[in-house]
Amino acid sequence: MKRSLAALVVVACAHTSEAPPPATDKEIIRAVQAGNDAYKRKDYDEFLRQARRAAEMSPENPDLQARVARALVLDGKGAEGLALLQKILALGVIYDLDRKDWDAVRKDPAFERAREQVTANLSPRTAGDVLYTLTATDLIAEAIGWDEKTRAFYVSSVHQRKLLKIDAQGTFDDFIPAEAQHWGLFGLQIDAARRRLWVGAAALPQVDGYVAADQGLSGVLLVDLDRGEVTQRFVPADRGHVFGDLGLAPNGDLWVSDAVGGGVWKIPADASSFTRIIAPGRLKSPQGIAFAEDGNRAYISDYSTGLWVYDVAAARLAPLRFPDGTLVYGIDGLARAGDVLLGVQNGATPHRLSRFALSPTGTAVIRAEIVERGPALVAPTSGVVAGGAYVYISVSQWESFDDDGKQTGTVPVEIRRVVL
Repeated sequence: MKRSLAALVVVACAHTSEAPPPATDKEIIRAVQAGNDAYKRKDYDEFLRQARRAAEMSPENPDLQARVARALVLDGKGAEGLALLQKILALGVIYDLDRKDWDAVRKDPAFERAREQVTANLSPRTAGDVLYTLTATDLIAEAIGWDEKTRAFYVSSVHQRKLLKIDAQGTFDDFIPAEAQHWGLFGLQIDAARRRLWVGAAALPQVDGYVAADQGLSGVLLVDLDRGEVTQRFVPADRGHVFGDLGLAPNGDLWVSDAVGGGVWKIPADASSFTRIIAPGRLKSPQGIAFAEDGNRAYISDYSTGLWVYDVAAARLAPLRFPDGTLVYGIDGLARAGDVLLGVQNGATPHRLSRFALSPTGTAVIRAEIVERGPALVAPTSGVVAGGAYVYISVSQWESFDDDGKQTGTVPVEIRRVVL
């Protein structure tokens, strides 16, 4: 799920298997706010100190790194600030270089190269096309699933609290009615062999009919794929969860990411229990989950720190190694296609669909590349491998609603297809 703007300053862990516990949101926000106060009174030494402090707690967040670069320039360290800016822009992100904070280096040739890099990073990349457009402007489409047997797609709606079905002829229809508990529907997975559809549900302000008393409540629904009926609900006794993304293991076990609580949960194939398998603390905000073909490894995207690999037999979690200069921040949806992971990244601008080629051991990324980026992607969320293509929600409508749930935009949902 796309995270709120306030959450873009969340934590990152070091890329070691013995990484320390992540800093809290409050610690990072406190450093950002202290830096803002120093900036307003033009105390640029203190602004730089606080910017560095925040960036050290979240080293993968390019926005916080760019803040350090800007602080360096303001503090009279122009060459160092420009060098850091170039390193950040090499990740394919963009920043506003017209603001006055850059005036001290505006005539430097390195600054002109930074402008050129921003222009290059803004150039669209297109590898696919629009498969479906959903004209309703108040859905907030979060996830899409594929039933190979009927060749139908299913789309979850956060705002309207329902599931949509797109049949093989491209006809749209409601699959299950609006969720009566006023919880929005999030990540979904289809178990075609067992004729099941799994979908996460949670109470958030962007949900139509949201009740503040339900804040922090979340669960997972099991839906009969042939009858369109909810047959079971899995809801923990406590609060503080958003079960926003799901992953289906080859053996039928369902893994569930808790984007707010920080843990990963599991429902076994016999649907007999709902238990946490990765405790909070290692991952700050787990998102998409994909599995190796044999099910021995689970790949988990963490919004703050990138991709992690979980050895199922050993119950061991470790960060996935990446080539230097790879943007790993802000990965939302995740899917596997052969020896490649496909990640939807909405945590840095411009939004993108990325391809991560895995090593033969499956424990490292050996090559990363941008598949699609540009104005066609507006708060993209997640996708599914279907019929030799990757089909994903490229315009989700998350940016049409503010953090309080008020609708501010009227764009339609778009679903794109990239042939693999």
